[in-house]
Amino acid sequence: MSLVAQLIAQHAPAGAGPVTVPLAISPVMATELLRANLGNRELRRAQVDKYAYDMASGRWELTHQAIAFNRAHVLIDGQHRLSAVVQSRATVTMLVTFNVEARTQAPIDRGLSRTLGDITQTSSRTAAVAAALVPLVLGEEAMVTHVSVSHILECYGASIAWATKHVPRRRHLGAAVLAGFAFAYQADPRSVSRFVAALRDCDGGNRSAVGAFMRRSDCSRPPEGGDATRFTLRCLELYARGRKVTAVTDLDRGLAYFFRLGEVSS
Repeated sequence: MSLVAQLIAQHAPAGAGPVTVPLAISPVMATELLRANLGNRELRRAQVDKYAYDMASGRWELTHQAIAFNRAHVLIDGQHRLSAVVQSRATVTMLVTFNVEARTQAPIDRGLSRTLGDITQTSSRTAAVAAALVPLVLGEEAMVTHVSVSHILECYGASIAWATKHVPRRRHLGAAVLAGFAFAYQADPRSVSRFVAALRDCDGGNRSAVGAFMRRSDCSRPPEGGDATRFTLRCLELYARGRKVTAVTDLDRGLAYFFRLGEVSS
């Protein structure tokens, strides 16, 4: 008797309609359940990698979305989550639904893809800033998933909200730059607020950190991605320390400064 048949016999009496139960799914169990994967679409490896990262890091959360088997004991929804359990080598709790009508074919994952903003119930701009903070806060190897973004929003939500509201909308000031402002504001709100006020008033002298930030941000090839975040943090650090600026180098010093300052203030 297959594992699916055993579970149905245990949790879904003969003749019963669809039944949903929470089950702890181990890698061995997931491997067995995947044997019933007879007609699902092609596996999307990137999606499996994201799920597996959350599972392995202990950030996987139980949601309403269930692994589903029809009355013919065929897996009709959940191949990506089960494959991630195998890949992560972690045991996680999921809802599992049995006795779905045989003609039903995994409707949950169809249609328009949901964005990070949809999943975390925030604006797309807020979600993008949170995503830019993931490698900064959780490490360069951290993957951007709805779980890691939700974690960032829990810790930095107020700072992100401040940055998206108060940092002026200028050319090239995208999510990566706003991530730098949000990270620094969490540790030193007074100094960062003064910097943003000067930026809003275009008050940047030739050797000021604000001026250096404005010139680099407005040039034809401004920093991008993580470099933009670190450049922003370095300018904010130089401003906070009252330093005159001839060139903005050693970008990691800004991150280290606000990281230490955040540890002291917490």
